[in-house]
Amino acid sequence: MGIVQRLEHVGLTVTDVERTVSWYATMFGSRRVQEMHWPDTGVRGVYITLGDDGSQLELFQKPGTHKHLEADLGMARYEHFCIQVEDIHSTFADLEEKGAEIAFRPRLAKRHGYVAMVVDPDGIRIELLQILSAERHAELVREQASR
Repeated sequence: MGIVQRLEHVGLTVTDVERTVSWYATMFGSRRVQEMHWPDTGVRGVYITLGDDGSQLELFQKPGTHKHLEADLGMARYEHFCIQVEDIHSTFADLEEKGAEIAFRPRLAKRHGYVAMVVDPDGIRIELLQILSAERHAELVREQASR
């Protein structure tokens, strides 16, 4: 095994930390874990849960942050983060019913699974992944090709 045990958290700067905490709570059942404040800079941070394995998001609100993520396609950049789900179709239907912005609907991924994507209030893309066995994935790819 390598030196990395697991991804513990991802840090994101957002335009409105309370709105973002509420959005992740509504969409994914996230809970507030810890708050931090840096009075000298006006920065505020909130850790929230993301799933049941201990993964977290660290959300920062920094003075002057006022626009959503708009990736410059000519630059190296953040693309998305991915969360694994048990049933992508029911998860996606639930997120859509709750009003999540949709980037794309569930489809077969290049690797063994289904993939879909939603977008948070600041334009941060969240990939949903349902892992399939290699055999089941190959079967679905064959079925799709025969249509």
